[in-house]
Amino acid sequence: MTADLSYERMKKIVSALLVAGLLAILLIVGGAHRHTVVKPVAEPEQTADGQDEDVPDDIDENLDDTDDVSRDDTDQNENDADQTEDADGMKIGVILIGDETENYSRSHIEAIVKAAETIGIVADDIEWKERIDNSDESYDAVSELLDDGCNLLIANAQVQQDALMDAAEENPDASFVVIGGDKAAVSGLTNYYNAYTDIYEARYLSGVVAGMKLAQLHKKGKISKYGYNKYNRVRVGYIATYPNAEAISGYSAFYLGMKSVMKNVALEVYYTNTWMDMDAEATAADKMIRSGCVLIAQQSDSTSVAETIEKAWKKGRHVYYIGSGEAADVAAEDAVLTSAISDWSVYYTQLFTALSEEKDFAQDWSQGLSEGAVSITKLGKHVAPKTAEKVKKVQKKLTNGKRYVFDITKFTVGGMRIGDADASVDLTAPDSTEEPAEDDIVKSALTSYDGGTYFAESVLRSAPYFDLHIDGIKEMNLTEEE
Repeated sequence: MTADLSYERMKKIVSALLVAGLLAILLIVGGAHRHTVVKPVAEPEQTADGQDEDVPDDIDENLDDTDDVSRDDTDQNENDADQTEDADGMKIGVILIGDETENYSRSHIEAIVKAAETIGIVADDIEWKERIDNSDESYDAVSELLDDGCNLLIANAQVQQDALMDAAEENPDASFVVIGGDKAAVSGLTNYYNAYTDIYEARYLSGVVAGMKLAQLHKKGKISKYGYNKYNRVRVGYIATYPNAEAISGYSAFYLGMKSVMKNVALEVYYTNTWMDMDAEATAADKMIRSGCVLIAQQSDSTSVAETIEKAWKKGRHVYYIGSGEAADVAAEDAVLTSAISDWSVYYTQLFTALSEEKDFAQDWSQGLSEGAVSITKLGKHVAPKTAEKVKKVQKKLTNGKRYVFDITKFTVGGMRIGDADASVDLTAPDSTEEPAEDDIVKSALTSYDGGTYFAESVLRSAPYFDLHIDGIKEMNLTEEE
């Protein structure tokens, strides 16, 4: 090579070096995103009746931290590097039942933004429709988003399902997702998807946290006579939305988590019959506090329950709280023990990556503790001693198949164990409220493991279908007697 390079040749060399440098930077950034899942350790002993022996005063302290493992870093780096490639041609339309002011929709907003950034979707390629809570508004929102060029439409509530299914049939080149929808498996549409997390696993864990606290209070005589029902069981309140499988699955899992630690507990459920109503939720919480409930859990969307309980604390009425979403932890700083949460970015990252790379993707998606899609929040300052150790033990059992949330040996319905007939799920009839339509899509949710049997929630479809009314739980505003 001669020393007297032409000006034009120098320009070409410099340009090539700049391009190479930018590619190197992109590769470094792509490898920097790591999602590490640490598996918990140690396992508790159980009595013959299934109740854990280790309550606050006698938990086994022989914990072994040597089996904590992480996902393979090499594979993770390769995956993340691939995800940083720009998702050309994807424009996303999002239809929300609420907005950033309520827990549920905010969790989806944050997750979508996070997932989009991960794979290179720019903010201008995401269009939002908020507070769409009925069918007519859903159809209008879908039409507007399609007209604006969106080719991936996401709705975060079942009430929006019919509008998206109709659009999916009419627009085969676009993709449609309904969170909590229940018709993907039987729709016959290849461009229509449903998703839900295994949040029942996190609610079970939050129940364990609650059970540890109740056991502590009971042993120390810190519960007043009004905190027990006529059967001498500790009274716990639960505020749910509607009496459907989503709520029933959630509070049943929570109850079974509590009962695994302390047997003499009773759950009192109050339905608000709305997805979010701050006044209704606050009224329900206040009623439960005044009636003597020792602890109150929540599955509704606002922070008013947390705020109501925190006000009671300021007045010297110490009622403990299990929340639903991270915002609840902030609103109930003194009262909160933990909250059950979903990390929707796990789903959206997988979805966006698969669609952008034109790869097959699960039409009915659900993941839980093992995949990092659900968890409980940081334990509050008033949890019982050794709660963290207990949670680690239980979580490990749930993730390695040594324990199942809906183990049929741990609950009864009308005083009896359930069988195949009780666990029949008609995939065309949400909540099993209708007669089965076709024999080939009616399946039993019962699954055997190690000589036992459990109800396999969110396996036949992602949306919850556990709607059994198990003993020990009372739906207060569905009965005449309170």
